[in-house]
Amino acid sequence: NNRQTLLTAQLCDYCRSDALSEDALRDKINRLRVVDFDLPHDTTEEELLLHEVCDNQRVTEGIIRCILGKITTAAMATDDVGRLPLHYVLWNDNVTLKMVQLLIDAAPESVRSVGRDGRMPLHLYSQCSNKDETTA
Repeated sequence: NNRQTLLTAQLCDYCRSDALSEDALRDKINRLRVVDFDLPHDTTEEELLLHEVCDNQRVTEGIIRCILGKITTAAMATDDVGRLPLHYVLWNDNVTLKMVQLLIDAAPESVRSVGRDGRMPLHLYSQCSNKDETTA
């Protein structure tokens, strides 16, 4: 319905924003009464919220937990280029091992997922030049 589409668009915009925080995200989800998007059909916009937060430099373990707690299928949802949230978080300069572990625990098969460009999550991680021993 139109209301759900509008609410989802607002959440997506927030997940992309520099204002992203765990408390505010949880509050927005609760205020908008977004309770359960675990629907048995093709990838939904709601499932792609996890992609958005994993691509955001402000992502935290708590933010990932918040999305996974509300949208249980999000870790295996593919976007329009066939990538999973694990692809995006491994490209993120602020990734931690715990974030990666949360996504792998939610979708163990994601480590072998190949996007339409032929890249697995580890390929993206290895191409990101800003990683050192303090990050994943």
